[in-house]
Amino acid sequence: MTQREKEIEARILDRLKDGPAGLEIKNSTSDAKNLATLLGQHRPTVLHDTNAFNLHPNFMQDVIGNMIS
Repeated sequence: MTQREKEIEARILDRLKDGPAGLEIKNSTSDAKNLATLLGQHRPTVLHDTNAFNLHPNFMQDVIGNMIS
């Protein structure tokens, strides 16, 4: 991840602290004005700096094995 990507990520996460309504959408193909509108009744789960979402974190290591010298 580049420094610029980290900056963008930090800004998005900062806005999400107050809830999804804080993340404004300026250019949308729908009438959505913020993330809360897109999510509807669903609540977001922020997974940052974790692999908790990954059910098989060692999958590629197992597949590749000793292919890399």
